[in-house]
Amino acid sequence: MRQVLKRIYYTLRPSAFPDKQCAFLFVFHVEQMYDDTLFQNLISFCNGFAEETGVEPICALMSGANARVRDGAAKAHVSMDTIAGRMHELAAVATLGYHGHFWIAPNDFQEYESEIRCNNFVKASVMQQVESDLDWFDQYKVPIQPIYSAGWWFVNSDLLAKLAEKGFGLDFSFSHSPWFRNQFSHRILMTQSIPAGEPFRIATGQGDINCVQTLIGCSGPDRIEDFNRNIARLLQRSPRTVMGALCSHDYDLRVESSLRCISALAKNPSVRILGYQELKAIDTAALRTVRATGSL
Repeated sequence: MRQVLKRIYYTLRPSAFPDKQCAFLFVFHVEQMYDDTLFQNLISFCNGFAEETGVEPICALMSGANARVRDGAAKAHVSMDTIAGRMHELAAVATLGYHGHFWIAPNDFQEYESEIRCNNFVKASVMQQVESDLDWFDQYKVPIQPIYSAGWWFVNSDLLAKLAEKGFGLDFSFSHSPWFRNQFSHRILMTQSIPAGEPFRIATGQGDINCVQTLIGCSGPDRIEDFNRNIARLLQRSPRTVMGALCSHDYDLRVESSLRCISALAKNPSVRILGYQELKAIDTAALRTVRATGSL
């Protein structure tokens, strides 16, 4: 019935792709590497994505040091060696990055009040958890690239400075989407008049990080018209040429419908699909630079 209603709706109100020249990347937030089915779905999607686009998606990983990951792995009877092995397997079909979720007290990860989203930010907790996550990747030789995408969209000047100190140079944590923002990122975008789809450079005091905004989710729209309608709404005040990321989680991915959307985008003459290597080749010298100040 839902599909019938959508067919009628889009017959009466066609939804076309916006009149923009768009460059899109695809960024996964990978949180449940201990789940056998989700991992196989992710591998299947990454293979299909490469077939459709000729480039790799980006998979930003939670580390095995994360308390929620360790708890999920224990309940699934999956070892850290197995999780690390899956990350190495994933690296053959995707570019790996880092996805951080932080708690005031990691042992209280099941408590909503412990989740660090913005207002309850505790610097020492975040800094220690970043160190633990990156140490875990190093211990298991997981080949992550200097790419970061925020969990719960939590980002501020202290976290960005820590990431820059650790050599990270690309971030996907800023967004104009009402579902993907926090006070800090929203303030930066608004006060600097940065429209949706404009990449920029942020000066952290520890080094600069190139920021590509996340635009909308793309875990598997029912129809390409759904995607067109949502992206057109977000980009209505943006310049003619835009760049941004589409995102999904491993746990809400619908492989077939998502790949149908990717296939339609890859065939669209107004769209270019980028991977990390293609993004690195783009001249970023012309990007405007803004300063990261404040935590909220």
